[in-house]
Amino acid sequence: MIEERQKIIKKYKEIYLKYPNIYFNKLRKIGTFYVLNNNPRLAREQFIQAIKIKPFSKVYINLILSFNPQLYKKVLSIKKITKRTLFVY
Repeated sequence: MIEERQKIIKKYKEIYLKYPNIYFNKLRKIGTFYVLNNNPRLAREQFIQAIKIKPFSKVYINLILSFNPQLYKKVLSIKKITKRTLFVY
């Protein structure tokens, strides 16, 4: 699944470059998939590419957390729980 997304991004890179927000989000999501699949090195490559597109974004947090995949997963699960509880009210 991840490899397929990578192929699509490479194939349509010129189009994605015209829409940097979409390209940025795709790279960030692929990086997250790599961390969740225990491949932090490839995740960091994606996060660094995303940072090059939007240097003033929160992806630095993803990049730093990718050095400790277990912590990354824990933070991600906490983030999901908080999102769910915020919308309960």
